[in-house]
Amino acid sequence: MAEQRGLQDGDRGRIRTPSNRAPSQSSVRAREMNPDGPYSRKDYLRDAALLNILLEDGEYRYTTPWISPTTNLLVHAVIRAMYSTQKHISDAQALRELLQRRGRPFGENDIRTLAARFQNGPTAEEEEERPHLGEPRRPFSSLRNNRQEAPPAERTFRSPNALPEMRYDLDPRERETRRERRSNTVEGIGAFRQPDRKRTFKADILSLDTSKMGISAYINQLNFLTRQYGEEQILANIVPGLMSRPDSDGCQWFNSLDYRTQGRLTYDLELWKTLLEQRFRRDRGAIMIEADNLRHSFREEDQLSLQAYIDKKIRLYNEVGNIDEDATARRILMGVDPALAKLVSLGHGDCTIQHIKEQLTAREFAARRDWQISRSELQSELDAMRTQLKSLEAQQTRSENRHF
Repeated sequence: MAEQRGLQDGDRGRIRTPSNRAPSQSSVRAREMNPDGPYSRKDYLRDAALLNILLEDGEYRYTTPWISPTTNLLVHAVIRAMYSTQKHISDAQALRELLQRRGRPFGENDIRTLAARFQNGPTAEEEEERPHLGEPRRPFSSLRNNRQEAPPAERTFRSPNALPEMRYDLDPRERETRRERRSNTVEGIGAFRQPDRKRTFKADILSLDTSKMGISAYINQLNFLTRQYGEEQILANIVPGLMSRPDSDGCQWFNSLDYRTQGRLTYDLELWKTLLEQRFRRDRGAIMIEADNLRHSFREEDQLSLQAYIDKKIRLYNEVGNIDEDATARRILMGVDPALAKLVSLGHGDCTIQHIKEQLTAREFAARRDWQISRSELQSELDAMRTQLKSLEAQQTRSENRHF
């Protein structure tokens, strides 16, 4: 009756019409970060993905001092324990939340509230994942529900319009397995699949000998193997790999560390890279001088080929670090044989290493042929000059003999 009186009085907006204004994102986030509200397992996994992005992304590096080391360890443990599907969903939810907060940086109170709630763990159970005791488990859906009991007739010559035989015995769990298998394939790149975490490799490939491999190349190898086998496999095999060669620099360095540092290295791959780089990185100035003095010549091609020169030059400049790609490409071109350098056109704008490598490789044969022709012509001129010099010396000797 009150609603009818209100409608008759013309107060329609107050009684029936809800507010069309959407709540602000800050109020939504504040309600989500409420430590007293329900906190499910999905929220727990989403916060783990969010904290992982805040710790690893350089854009949110200012939030690192507000996250305790205990929270950092717990985040990495939860991320490693996730299934691939759970990790994809949690990462998507965390990225969506970061996009909603675009332009509004995190505050110290927000980060500490988020970390405290994450450390306390889930406080609410999800009904779909954890049914109450006594409730029957929901049966799998069957393909026979909306179909006839008997399978359709087979297609024959006399009945060409009959439907093909359906797979009635297909287990729904098999369909789920196929769906999960398809979800592991990145969209748009059909040949690429997520790395199989169960694969292993020999630990001795992680041995470190700085006389044969620079520290930058070793760290690049760690990054490549991490993408292939996962961070857990690298952390489990890096110490046996260093110990496989007791006389190497890496083994002696690891044995010189204190037990606290070794304990921190058991779960932090980034700390491995930082300590290795601090210990084995050479002087940048000396590496820069070595890279600039490296030259390529067709005369000494049997000792240093063009491809070996390019690879070594790029490796040295990468080890120096903080060098623009355009500067690296131009320095590579400056160090090649002049017969080859004059055939390469830089063009306008910045140069790329790939562009310079393609041009050098394409013009190597023509430059070597020009160098061989020039060398043969120069050799012919030198031989002619030697012959002329010998004839002049013979004439001078004969003239001196006549005077005597």
